[in-house]
Amino acid sequence: MENNVNGEYPFTNSKTLDKIVITFYVVRFISFFILFILNSPQVYYEYFLLRKKGKYLSPRLFTFVSISIFPLLRSSQSLTGLVLHDTTTTSVSWYLGIWGTLFLTTEWIFIGIYWISILYTFFSSQKVALKKLKTTFYSGLFLIGILVCWCIFLSIYSRFGSKESIVSISSKGFIVMASLIGTFIIINGLILVRYLNDQKEKSSAFKTSAKKTFRLTILFSILLLGLILREIMSAALKVEKDSNYVYIFTFITYIIEFPQVLVIMKALDQSNENEKTWKRYITFKNVTRRLSGPKLPDDSKIESGFGSSIINSSKVCDSKNLNTISVSTFDENGKTGSGIESYEVELSTINEIEI
Repeated sequence: MENNVNGEYPFTNSKTLDKIVITFYVVRFISFFILFILNSPQVYYEYFLLRKKGKYLSPRLFTFVSISIFPLLRSSQSLTGLVLHDTTTTSVSWYLGIWGTLFLTTEWIFIGIYWISILYTFFSSQKVALKKLKTTFYSGLFLIGILVCWCIFLSIYSRFGSKESIVSISSKGFIVMASLIGTFIIINGLILVRYLNDQKEKSSAFKTSAKKTFRLTILFSILLLGLILREIMSAALKVEKDSNYVYIFTFITYIIEFPQVLVIMKALDQSNENEKTWKRYITFKNVTRRLSGPKLPDDSKIESGFGSSIINSSKVCDSKNLNTISVSTFDENGKTGSGIESYEVELSTINEIEI
């Protein structure tokens, strides 16, 4: 990859191979930039909806932010590589690459936060859920903070470390962190699927959510395994940093990364209208679900399980025609104040991330 950056054929030292590499980077730039354009409006829509509810943050919002910034950085990585004829370690393209990988990771961390929130909300006592939901959210932010520090460390170390050591450290660090974070997310996804399957007789919504959560878990497992195997194979085959074979691994990474964004976009589509997902994205329409059914009081917030409402799974209706759950409001101390207020809310409103 580091073949004669200032030469006539800077990428591969071959006219034919350079044309192939340039074509690939052009396709990579255009495809990821399109994803950035399609997802950016949804960040605004989601934030606007949260503000209307008197909220600022949710895993769903951060997932939209992640799948907007990640494609932007990947497209910028390709563009700078083409313009500067340099995709080498410590190049501008390389820096954009490591920060892009950060936002690839945050996509799944926030999906994992959502899964854990559902576990606490539906399958633990109200007292436990009330205490643990915000802890889960802030723990996820703390984990992301560690990843940000890792990227900063790599950026600083790259200014004085040898390129061989930079490649080695970044590769080993990626494998360790991806394995730990990935295993945690996968385990929680599978646990959620098991609990949802146990409830599927009570409501078809639980059965549907179980299937969709399982699909996302499998997708993440494939993504994680593919990226880790890429690093292991590169090290095992002792691919030199200036070898043209590096582009094969870059292409494999693209084949893994690009489709997973599409799947998450599909999962985030909650529009109730009879309109296809991709038509709504392409026409820049809102894919955020608008809560339907009886209006809840302003202090009753069920978005992502964060807020003052705790969903009581013991009151799931058995009716096949009414997929509802009972919601009771509590204050921050777990007390009901002037009495428990129960509302019937469409169970479909909990499916903030589904496929």
